[in-house]
Amino acid sequence: MLLELREIEKRFPGTHALKSVNLAVEQGTIHAIVGENGAGKSTLIKILTGVYRRDSGQILLDGQPAELENPLQAQRLGIDAVHQEVVVCRSLSVAENLFLGIEHSRGGLVNQRQMDAEAQTFLDGLGFGISARSPLSSLSVGQQQLVVCAKAVLRGTKLLILDEPTAFLSTQEAEQLERLIRRLHAQGTTFVYISHRMEEIFNLSDTVTVLRDGAVVHSGPTGEVTRERLVSLMAGRDIEQFYYKEYFPRGEPLLSAAHLSGKGFDDVSFTVHQGEILGFFGLVGAGRSEVMMSIAGASPFSGELLKAGRRLNTSNVKAALKDGVALIPEDRRNQSLCLSQSIKFNLNLPTYDRD
Repeated sequence: MLLELREIEKRFPGTHALKSVNLAVEQGTIHAIVGENGAGKSTLIKILTGVYRRDSGQILLDGQPAELENPLQAQRLGIDAVHQEVVVCRSLSVAENLFLGIEHSRGGLVNQRQMDAEAQTFLDGLGFGISARSPLSSLSVGQQQLVVCAKAVLRGTKLLILDEPTAFLSTQEAEQLERLIRRLHAQGTTFVYISHRMEEIFNLSDTVTVLRDGAVVHSGPTGEVTRERLVSLMAGRDIEQFYYKEYFPRGEPLLSAAHLSGKGFDDVSFTVHQGEILGFFGLVGAGRSEVMMSIAGASPFSGELLKAGRRLNTSNVKAALKDGVALIPEDRRNQSLCLSQSIKFNLNLPTYDRD
């Protein structure tokens, strides 16, 4: 057994995040962990990667007790994670990101040529089709995800944790990542795979563990459980109840768009009524985010946009906010938050005057 967790407990003020969690991950398998939001998945990942210390319980790695006091120690023991929001140095090249912290040097100087050559050979061997000298900022989110996976493999990771790895990927990028996972799996890499997408769980994993309210409620071979049973275990109720929806009468038209066209979308028309939730569905790159950015004043567009019958002012973000339109973008880290500032500053950011 590569990894064993025995009676792991973790509490935060007012929250019992993990309750006597027992988990066994066999060498060379893909072990899926599923659960609703708040089930304890993120806390478990952070304990395995050394971000959090467990309150009690035991962690065994290759049958021996292991203390994961910080992320660096976890990496040295062969445990690494690729998170939903990839953490990279966008201003550096692909090769520089791959060798970050383990740079080659000669005469006290970084040997860039050697790193570029080794990185390119390594990337070509994985079938990425990415130049090692390319700035990471020039790559798509999916390609950046692949680079982060490659970085973990290059460092000799034995257990790679993937946290919602396809959340922001196009279909093509998700398929490329799946091919990489299967290739590394065939070479002996062990995975802990976390996802809300049932098709990925059943296509990739050998074993599935269900967390609910911080506790393990099921763990066993993936092939021995149905999708309906898995969802019922996650939700704690029957599948018929899971899909229950209550309908309310629609109000008057609130926002009307006619023939909107802009960067990434063309001839988009829709109407949103008061009290209504209107969903936009499509693959990554279909134009969903671009439409929303335009409505919120972040991108120019042509066409007619009316709010309660009058033309909506979307000349810029501040004007749209004054007209009651706000956007929570998909890339909140780079487009919505100032991570170096306080919560108070971020909450008040939309109301600050420029001067």
